[in-house]
Amino acid sequence: MSDFPSNISPPPPDELLEMQPAFRRLDDSKGVAITNRTTLDRHIKITGYNVLPDSGVIIMNLNDELGRATSDPSGEFETALLPLSKYDCHEVRIVGDYDVGPSSLPRKFTAAREKPAITQLSSNGVPVSPGDTIPGPDVTVACDSLPNVDSRLFNDATLLKTESVNACGKVTFELTALVPGEYSITVKDPSDNESEAFKFILGEDVITPVTLDKVTTAAGIEVPDNSETPETSLFVEGEGEKGAKAEVFKDGASLGEAIVDATTGRYKHPTGLLSNGPHVFTVTAKYPNGGSAGPYTVKVKAPSTAPRDVKIHDKDGNEIPDKGETFQSYMIVRGNHEPDSKVIVKITDFPPLTEETHCQGRFLAFQNGLVVGKTYEYFAVREDDENVESDKRTVTARAPARGPSED
Repeated sequence: MSDFPSNISPPPPDELLEMQPAFRRLDDSKGVAITNRTTLDRHIKITGYNVLPDSGVIIMNLNDELGRATSDPSGEFETALLPLSKYDCHEVRIVGDYDVGPSSLPRKFTAAREKPAITQLSSNGVPVSPGDTIPGPDVTVACDSLPNVDSRLFNDATLLKTESVNACGKVTFELTALVPGEYSITVKDPSDNESEAFKFILGEDVITPVTLDKVTTAAGIEVPDNSETPETSLFVEGEGEKGAKAEVFKDGASLGEAIVDATTGRYKHPTGLLSNGPHVFTVTAKYPNGGSAGPYTVKVKAPSTAPRDVKIHDKDGNEIPDKGETFQSYMIVRGNHEPDSKVIVKITDFPPLTEETHCQGRFLAFQNGLVVGKTYEYFAVREDDENVESDKRTVTARAPARGPSED
């Protein structure tokens, strides 16, 4: 019987454990050894040994596959020229493409540019393309250069800043409080090798005030300021700084933040469900110097809806039909209306009952003291407009049936 559980593979043969792939050489395309060095080449070649004979090997650069090769009968191999995808620090390994996938120890090197190159220029975190006009005043310049040297940033012939390049050939320049104007940015290394120029225009600091220029229906129809609408759900619209935010308020309470479209410079924010009556909308910019806008007033006058499904049931939960009878001394009136509103239930000879609806619009009213033989009319009306009534129904109170007398 095996010494290993069925869900665990047995250990590999000893000969495989001993065969850890190994580098013989790590060279650039010119055959120059580059382990722990910097190369200006974008191709490498690897020779290795201690691989399972006539087997595949994978060359990994950190977690990326660079290429593959096949070992000969003696377990040695040589790759073709393998391209590097970027200028940076690299760490390559030889991985056996068989069984447990044994891996070599890593070898490190840096691939660097022969002369500096600006890889990205951004303003306030947004990438900039050559020739763009940007708001500034802060600009970040990312660059590739020779590792571990001082790198200088120029605007035309004016030196702006000096920074140290790291071991991977990366350097970043942070420029603050630039003045408006045209810029032609270049980077130089200690040997005065110079990058291509990156040109852009830094515009004047333009303040974009937030506006609230209209309120619209879902169909896009504008509701003029200080006018009336039957719609109970609207949209607040206006302009602002592209990509920024504006907070929208209804009657002084926040409705949330709207994002200003980065292309059109406009925002559109829903009001949510509106009750009947006037509502005042304002908006405040969530970016510097944007200010506030409004007020914009809209009066909602939606057609009134009456309470509905106003009915009573017996003690067993069975509905008592209109003009029916009840054998109880009380009645429970149930119905439906607008969620989170109020209704008034009216029952003959009794004071009106004001009841609240819950979040799904249901309401319930209880009335006891029914008189046997009397017919009661019951219905419900809106609390804010008693002329809007539900259907009226009646029920007659009857005495409970008596059982057979006992001697």
